[in-house]
Amino acid sequence: MVAKQRDMIQLSFLAHTRDVPERIRLRDCSLGFAGHNAELSTGLITGVYGGSAKQAALVAASRWTQEHQRAAGLNRVLMVDLNYRVDNFHLTREQARRDTVAETGWIHFDRIGAALRDELRDQWVEWIVRDTGTRRASVADESLVNLALKYPDCVAKTFQHEKAVRCIVHPVNPAIDPSIVLWAATLRYDKTRFEDASVRFLPHIQIQL
Repeated sequence: MVAKQRDMIQLSFLAHTRDVPERIRLRDCSLGFAGHNAELSTGLITGVYGGSAKQAALVAASRWTQEHQRAAGLNRVLMVDLNYRVDNFHLTREQARRDTVAETGWIHFDRIGAALRDELRDQWVEWIVRDTGTRRASVADESLVNLALKYPDCVAKTFQHEKAVRCIVHPVNPAIDPSIVLWAATLRYDKTRFEDASVRFLPHIQIQL
């Protein structure tokens, strides 16, 4: 596991591989999650965020590997750890507001001010009603966190709508085990912000950014 660097957050990504490869492309390691339309996520990548989420993801990866070890195709899940640089990192400790997002590009759905939370939730409800045919009354009172789990494509749409946003931390039901909930960070892919990338337990594998 990589050491945390100043003004950075630690993220982990899951690489589905055949046995143990010589190198891994980070772009191929985005965390898949239930209800996610990959076509909307061009230019984005999603990693696991937070210690407890990473531990749960590691357990799920180990279980998946055991279940697929005799498969003819992909038969292993490896965890790629790295540091991600955030501008004006100290502001991420505050509840996200319009002014802090302009400085950091960072929104954490469990640490967001009421005004911005309600603004995003109202926008999401509009998208959900428009794009899925869902009745407004059935989602109007849902929290932003619950909407993120049920309608995860709204995360990608937020990046299209909010040009200042570079990272959103939100809950997902990961494809590797949809029965669990993990906190994940979806980012605009910018390799200049990635440092110290390595494969957990297998540091000799090269990571291609």
